[in-house]
Amino acid sequence: MSRSRRFVSALLLSFSCLSWSQQSALPIGPEKRPANTKPASSLVRQPPGKALALEGLIHLDVTVMNQAGQAIGLLKRDNFTVFDNGQPQEIVAFRDSIGDESTPETSSVILLLDTLDVPPEVATFEQQQTIKFLRRNDGFLVRPVTIYSLDSRGLGRTPEPTTDGNLLADELQSDWRIQIPLDPANTAPDVFTKKYGRYPPLMALRAIGVIATEEYRHPGRKLLLWIGSGLNDRGSGAYLDRSYYDSPVTGPPTSASTDLTRAMYEQEIFNTICWFSTLLRESLMSIDCFSVGERKWTLTRPSGEAEKDAWKPFLTGVTTPKQANVMNLYKKVLAVQSGGRVVPPDEDLAKQIDECVQQLAAFYSLTFEPPVAAAANEYHSLRVQLSRPELTAFTNTGYYDQPYYDDQPDPATHRVTVAELQTIMGATPKRETTHMLPALSLTERLSNAQRLTLRKQLHRGEVRNLFDALADQSAFLAPPLSEILSDPPPDNAEQQRIIAAADRFLSENIARLPNFFADRHAVTIAETAGLHLLDTTINSVPFHVEENFGAVVSYRKGAEVVGDDPALSSPNGHPLFTYGTFGPLLRTTLKAAIDLRGSMAWGRWEHVADGRNAVFHFVIPQDKAGDLRVSGCCLPQGSANNYAILPGYHGEVTIDPASGAIRRVEVQADLAGFVPVKRSDLIVTYGPVEIGGKTYILPVRSVSLSRGRTVVWLHQGALAFKTWGPYETRINEFSFDHYRMFHGEARMLPGFQQVPQDQSPAVKSTPK
Repeated sequence: MSRSRRFVSALLLSFSCLSWSQQSALPIGPEKRPANTKPASSLVRQPPGKALALEGLIHLDVTVMNQAGQAIGLLKRDNFTVFDNGQPQEIVAFRDSIGDESTPETSSVILLLDTLDVPPEVATFEQQQTIKFLRRNDGFLVRPVTIYSLDSRGLGRTPEPTTDGNLLADELQSDWRIQIPLDPANTAPDVFTKKYGRYPPLMALRAIGVIATEEYRHPGRKLLLWIGSGLNDRGSGAYLDRSYYDSPVTGPPTSASTDLTRAMYEQEIFNTICWFSTLLRESLMSIDCFSVGERKWTLTRPSGEAEKDAWKPFLTGVTTPKQANVMNLYKKVLAVQSGGRVVPPDEDLAKQIDECVQQLAAFYSLTFEPPVAAAANEYHSLRVQLSRPELTAFTNTGYYDQPYYDDQPDPATHRVTVAELQTIMGATPKRETTHMLPALSLTERLSNAQRLTLRKQLHRGEVRNLFDALADQSAFLAPPLSEILSDPPPDNAEQQRIIAAADRFLSENIARLPNFFADRHAVTIAETAGLHLLDTTINSVPFHVEENFGAVVSYRKGAEVVGDDPALSSPNGHPLFTYGTFGPLLRTTLKAAIDLRGSMAWGRWEHVADGRNAVFHFVIPQDKAGDLRVSGCCLPQGSANNYAILPGYHGEVTIDPASGAIRRVEVQADLAGFVPVKRSDLIVTYGPVEIGGKTYILPVRSVSLSRGRTVVWLHQGALAFKTWGPYETRINEFSFDHYRMFHGEARMLPGFQQVPQDQSPAVKSTPK
C-alpha cells in the first residue's frame, strides 16, 4: 500500500470522523495475531442507543436461582449489589435478558463430551444420554447448541450451532465431526507439556482453551456443559504433587537451580490461571461440570491427612505465583469460578443437561468500573448480593485487575499556563528540552502565533514533535485570560443578529466557493502506551511522529478530493483524517445548532488583532446529530473489527460579529461511558484566503485528537484472544496553504494568422 493511500479520509457522508483506532496495537507474545485470524474490513453501524449505552469495563453475566433451582427473571437493578474485594460498586449498566426488549441478549449452549481416559461403558453412557437430550421435544432445542468431543483422537466439533436436536443426534451417532488439532507436543503450554505430556485432565484443559478462544469471537452468553469423568486417584495425585517443581530442567540438582525452577513453573502456572480467568469472563462463558462415573475417593495429603472434595480449597483466587497450583485449573474449580455449577452424578444425565439449559431462560448482565489496581494482575474477588435472601446469584467469583484499566493523569505532570511555558522554554537549555516537554501540560490554549514563535526556538525534530503534541492538546482549552475581554455580553437581540449573520455566511459563502486547489500538510503524532501483563512488558513511547507528508486537496462542485485517487476520499479510511473541512463540516454542525432553537448560548468576547470575536457554545443531542460519526477499530469480542457510532456532541464557534464569518469551530463528541473511545475532538480554524483575486474564508489549520483504549492479544501457547489494552492518544494536525484556482485557461499564441471562414483555402486533392 502506498504511503499516500494510508492517509485516507475517515468521514462518513458529510462530516469529519472523530475516531479512535489501534488494530492490535500491543501484541502480546510471539505473534501479532493467530495465523487463522483476519481483520474485518467492513464498518459496523451499531444502533445508536445500544452503542452509546453507558458501559463499565468489567462485564458480569449473572444467573439468579431460587431454592428449587429455577432461574428467576424480571428482577430490577436495585435488587443487585456488586462487591469487589468486599466493597460495593456502582452498577454502570444493567440488562435483563427477558425484561429489556430494547437490548435483547443472545445465549447458546456448548456440549463437551470428554471421554479421555474413561472405560468404554462410560463413554457410551455419555453419548447415549446426550442423544436422549437432543431428541427430546421432537428434537427442538430452545437454544442453539454446538457439540465438541474430546477423545484419544483429539478434539472435534459439529459444523454449526443449531436448534435442530435430531440433526445433532444423527451427526453424533455417525461420528461426523470437524477435527480440531490438539497436539500438546507442539501447542500446549510448556508447563504442562514438559511435565505431563498427554495427561488427560490437562488435555481437557487445553480443549477448554481452544473452545473458549473460538467461541469468544461470537457475541452473547455461552453455557459450556463439560460432560466427563470425575477426578480419579491417579489424577488427584498428579494434580497435587508439587515435587515436580524440585526437578530442574537442565543441570545438576543444586539448591539454586531448584529454587529457580520452582519460581519459573509457579510463574507459568500463575500466568495460565490469569489467562483462563480473563478468557472465560470476557468470552461470556460459564461452565457447568458433570462428573460421569465418578468414584468415591479420599486424597491423602503430604501431611498424612485424608480429605474429601480436595478441589474445594482451590476455589479461593490465586493472588501470587507462590500460591499457584495446577489444581487451580481443575475443571470443577474453573466451573465454580466462571459462575457455573458442579453437577453431582446421576443416572438421568439427559434430564440434568436439560435443567442446566433451562437456566439460560433468564439471566442478567451487569457492568461496573473496576477500582484502580496498584500492580499488574491484581486479583479481586467478586460477589453479587441480592436483596431477596431466598435467591442465589451465580457469576464470576473474581478477576485480575490491571493498572491501565483506569486512565489516571500522570502525577508527575506539571500544569502550566502559556506565560509559564514561555518562561520555562526561554530558561531551559536546548539539550534539556526533550526531557522537560513531556512533563508539562498546558492549562490554557496556545494561540497559533504563540505556537509558531515558540516552535522557532526548537531545531531538532524529536523536540518539535513533543512541542507539537503539547500545543495540539491545548487547542481544545479556553484561551488565556489576557485574550478574553471583560466587555459585557450583547443583549439577546444582538446575539440573534450575530447568529443570523453566521447563518447567512454558511448559506452564501460556501455556495460561492470556486473550484480550487490547496496544499495540505498532514502530521500524525501518537504516544505508545506501556503495558505489563502476564509475563510481557512493553515500555511506553512518548509522543512521536508516525506519518508526515503533504497532499493536494481539490474542492470541486461542493466536494473534496484528496489527490487524484478516489480511494483517498473513502469513508472507511484511516481514522482521524477529516473530510468535509471546506463546507460540509460547517453545514452539518453549525447549521444543526442554529436550526435547533435554544442550542446556541453566549460564551464570551475574544480579543483579536482587528477587534473582537463572539464565541457561542452549542449542544447537539444524539437524535439531532445527523451524520457525525465516531468510527474506528477495534473491538475485542466478535468477528467484526470496526465500529461506528452516532453520538451527540457539543462545542463552540467563534464568529466575526460584523460579517458573520466563521473563524473557529470546535466539536467534541459526547462519549461518557463508551469503552473504546474516551475522547474524540476536532477543531478547525479559518482565515482569509485569496483565490483568483477574491478573498474567501477558508480553513488554515485543523487538529483532530482521540484518546481511547488499544486492543491487545493475550497468548497462551498458540492460543490467543483479544482484550482491552492501555489508553493511547493520537493527534492529527493539518495545515492548508497555497490556495489557487482550479480552471482551464485559453491564450492566444503569436505567429498564427487568423483566416476568415468565408476565405478558407479550398481543399486540394493530390493525385496519386
